[in-house]
Amino acid sequence: MKLPRITISGARGIVGDDLTVESAVRLSRAFGRLMGKGMVVIGRDARPSGQMIEGAVAAGLMAEGLDVVRLGPVPTPTVGIMVRKLGATGAVNVTASHNPVEWNALKLYNEQGLFISPSQINRLAELAQETDEHATGTTCGRSRDDHTAFETHSLRVHESIEGLSIVTRGYRVAVDGCRSVGGIFLPRLLRELGCEVIELDCEPDGQFTRPLEPTPSALESLCDRVKSRKCAVGFAMDPDADRLSLVDEQGVAIGEEYTLALAVKHVLSRRGGGTAVVNLSSSMMVDAAAALAGGRVVRTAIGEAHVVEGMMREKAAIGGEGNGGVIFPDIHPGRDAMAGAGLILEAMALSGKPLSALAAELPKTTILKDKLEIASFPGPDWVNRAIADISEGTIDTTDGVKVVFDDGWYHVRLSNTESIFRNMAEAGTPERAQSLLDTARKVAQAAAESV
Repeated sequence: MKLPRITISGARGIVGDDLTVESAVRLSRAFGRLMGKGMVVIGRDARPSGQMIEGAVAAGLMAEGLDVVRLGPVPTPTVGIMVRKLGATGAVNVTASHNPVEWNALKLYNEQGLFISPSQINRLAELAQETDEHATGTTCGRSRDDHTAFETHSLRVHESIEGLSIVTRGYRVAVDGCRSVGGIFLPRLLRELGCEVIELDCEPDGQFTRPLEPTPSALESLCDRVKSRKCAVGFAMDPDADRLSLVDEQGVAIGEEYTLALAVKHVLSRRGGGTAVVNLSSSMMVDAAAALAGGRVVRTAIGEAHVVEGMMREKAAIGGEGNGGVIFPDIHPGRDAMAGAGLILEAMALSGKPLSALAAELPKTTILKDKLEIASFPGPDWVNRAIADISEGTIDTTDGVKVVFDDGWYHVRLSNTESIFRNMAEAGTPERAQSLLDTARKVAQAAAESV
């Protein structure tokens, strides 16, 4: 049976091709055997294939004798929070995050509400190749629904920020829900925080109207809404609401990289310093933000699981990924748009400054990104071949090839979810960033041609 590619980000594929009802059942049965007996939580985003794949996942888990609790359409971080609340064995979230509508995926969690480890991923792939035994009328699991997910997540946010400071400001906030689960959860949370909410694409029908990654180029409609309705801030999410991008009060999409940097500065400032853990591709604005707050930054490989592992090791106060994925462990040790929105509003409320002023306190940089599609994955030795031709800069091979200079950096790595090389560069000027990205492209092209 053809199966989706299984990585640290879960099992992700194209619905009807490698992700089918049959492969979803096979994978969920393997996950059930991996986790053992007990109860598994299931969530999903709003894309049209979600209910079909959710049903297959539930059937596979019950066929292994596990009970399932269906949350319905919920954000990715909410699934992890509910695992801990319910004392579940693990969870499966049916979401392909920022991938187009033809994709879907199974994100897999352990009993702590965190993504399963690389060793567990490898074992899952082995179990998925084994022959399944048939469940009987007395050995199959049972299913029930749980409708307390929002209240549980919301309470965690209220317990972890100074909500009263936000309530007294009475902010008007525009929300781009990406026609998915964030459009359910974030507006409701903001109203609890005393905000007037202007909704844009908050209908959770999965009929996506913009590119799914909340990058500045995708947020023209939100920028217009912020300006026309005189909002204090605009928030945009991806389909599973673990990423948050910002539009300031002037209607300027300052982007998802500022989300993490501003959250890091705010949290570390309030705590008098501390550690932030972020991935290798996160903006160097984070380093500046931590330094202004008397803190430090530790970097890890790309992927939420790697960042969370680093945060636990370093006892970090905050962390995340520069794609707008704020991880605030006081709420949940996973990327969370609701946590990010709460921290940004708290920073605005306690400082009395508009978002544009907070952003202006950080050094302005230019980040450029592109990708190179490849026909097949190169072996791990591509890194050694790549660095053999690099003569300048400090080389970091924690995840792909990152080369750091005094005035910027570039990073080339294989995607965890797609057959592509991701290339990134950052510098203080657009010209220098473009030069570094051109170099990154050459490194990626050479690696692709060596397959």
